[in-house]
Amino acid sequence: MEVKYQFGYPINKRILMIADALDNPITFETQYEEYRGKYRPLKIVEVPIELLVYRIENIRTKSLQKQWLVTHPECEKNFFSVDSESIEVQEAQHQILQSLANKEGLLNAFKNGNLQQKEALIATDEGVVVNGNRRLCVWRTLYYSDRIKYNHFQTVRVAILPDHDPQGVYDLEVALQIHSDMKAEYTWHSIAADYKEKVESGVDITKFAQKQGKNVEVINRLIECYEYAEEYLEAKRLLKFLDYVVGTSNENVPNNSLLREFTGGSCFKV
Repeated sequence: MEVKYQFGYPINKRILMIADALDNPITFETQYEEYRGKYRPLKIVEVPIELLVYRIENIRTKSLQKQWLVTHPECEKNFFSVDSESIEVQEAQHQILQSLANKEGLLNAFKNGNLQQKEALIATDEGVVVNGNRRLCVWRTLYYSDRIKYNHFQTVRVAILPDHDPQGVYDLEVALQIHSDMKAEYTWHSIAADYKEKVESGVDITKFAQKQGKNVEVINRLIECYEYAEEYLEAKRLLKFLDYVVGTSNENVPNNSLLREFTGGSCFKV
């Protein structure tokens, strides 16, 4: 039985299909982006909408992933980091991106069918979307809901990076998203989550602050506020477990149970 993928093909298949599309382009369209210190011409290819995977390390969704875990206490705290390309994680990321797109009115902008793709997405040579995750989410939502009406989203145009260097990808996202006035604003907690992750990984905070054009004290304050928010979310996540506890009457509790010490009727004489 053939598996039908909706949120990304397996990595080997993605790499082969992207390489083939680069070698046999439908058009010779390119766009220039500054990547790893140089302005580079990125070839634009057309691929099936199911092929690409969302970038789980996306700065915009880091704190939202923690909020998602609060409502899904059955998932481990490292759910998003263990296997970022698993079907379950990609589906969860799709839900998070959907909530963002709905809040920003992005879904409605494409829903009437008149607005189509104008700018190419940007992805690594492995098919991980660096820029355009929300747009891809919206197009998938519409296409999967009505493949005839939205058949113009059956394939998407993607500018392909020459590799998948983690630092290069991070710097590109910062340049295209956070430092751009044309993009939707990042929430403070999304940025703070990214700052905390960088500091915990051993990045020199002084050099990092200079690169970001920020004051070290501001970064530390943001991280401190974010840690308070983390504690609150963790408390809510643990409280969510109480939803799985079925209530019962005191008569159903054995008289030799320790609970009887608190509810009364214990057989033990103290």
